[in-house]
Amino acid sequence: MKKIEFILILFFTGLCFNGFGQLGGEGSYFWNSTSVTYAINGKTEITLSHKDQYSNQIDHLEFFYFDLAAYHKIFNSFSLGLGLRQNASYKSGDWNPGNTYLFYGVYYIPNGNFKIRFSNRIAIRTYKISDTQYTFDNNTTFDFFAKSKSKIPKPYLQDEIFTNLNVWKVQTVRVYVGLHVFKRPHWALDIYYCLQETRPSWVWKSYDTYGLSTKFYI
Repeated sequence: MKKIEFILILFFTGLCFNGFGQLGGEGSYFWNSTSVTYAINGKTEITLSHKDQYSNQIDHLEFFYFDLAAYHKIFNSFSLGLGLRQNASYKSGDWNPGNTYLFYGVYYIPNGNFKIRFSNRIAIRTYKISDTQYTFDNNTTFDFFAKSKSKIPKPYLQDEIFTNLNVWKVQTVRVYVGLHVFKRPHWALDIYYCLQETRPSWVWKSYDTYGLSTKFYI
């Protein structure tokens, strides 16, 4: 079974990366993320994450980050978190590096086979060649069949809303439809589609995003 799972991970990874040229048209992205979570005890955990965002509009890696975050349970259904992110965005043929300081409040609602996770975040984004940006971000995830022991892929829905506090406007909205393809005690694999609406100015633009997320637990 472990050999089969390993082969499937390689298959999904290769399929997504080889699909760059086929996604082709205007307005599409591919995102690939990996995280490793270490549980210090029953209340505190540390997560190291990496994400690449590849743009088919410019046929180039457009954004990536590495971040380290720590979460501590205050109550069974509520956690606080702190994070530091190093990131870089690619614009006009050059990379703009920066740091992001993250402050989390995470609330969980378990309800049998249906689980809801609300995450609110304040982010302070500093860049080498552009102004500091302050945002308030919300992430809500709905997991279906959360307690099912079946190995059949489990569906989930997710949304993200990013509000730019510099100008007090919602700047990006993302809606995800995904599958928890594998979920094992020490690793998990998700695939998803995301409709992203964003407005760098005052005009909204839509993008299709295809993603792969791999998670490891220690």
